[in-house]
Amino acid sequence: VVVWTLEDDTGSFVQGSNYSTLLGWDSPSTISVDPSANSPAVLINDAGNSIAVWVAFDGNTDVVQYAEKTGYLGSWSSPNTLSLTGFYAENPRIYVNSLGEAISIWEQSTDNDGQHIQAARYHILTGFTGPHVVSGTNTDAFDPFVAINSGGNALATWSFYDGNNYQ
Repeated sequence: VVVWTLEDDTGSFVQGSNYSTLLGWDSPSTISVDPSANSPAVLINDAGNSIAVWVAFDGNTDVVQYAEKTGYLGSWSSPNTLSLTGFYAENPRIYVNSLGEAISIWEQSTDNDGQHIQAARYHILTGFTGPHVVSGTNTDAFDPFVAINSGGNALATWSFYDGNNYQ
């Protein structure tokens, strides 16, 4: 599965297409609704289920949204907001383990707290839980990455600025 941003006269939208060894590439479908969607990322698990994340404007600020696709031949769900609303979010990423559990991670700004890293965990039976601040507050954190193993354990990394140095 691949996702990308399509820009036309009406805005910027996230689209996706799936590949099957039997059928080849399917026709692209528009996943996002907001005409300012950008920065898509996608995962696919061993069962062929996919989750895409991206940044969209919710009428107030940029938020991280996601949609799910069940199986190779399924269709994308309606978009849902994953990040906190009312605060600027950017740079979403998503990772999956061999059991289909996933973690999405992104940068989130809040009032007077700087920018920190938030993450939400996905379980195939319950969907997403979170978001949770993983970098601590009162930091200027950016450029997050996360890995998740088959036991469901995750490790997140990010860079940050301590007021004097980038680390």
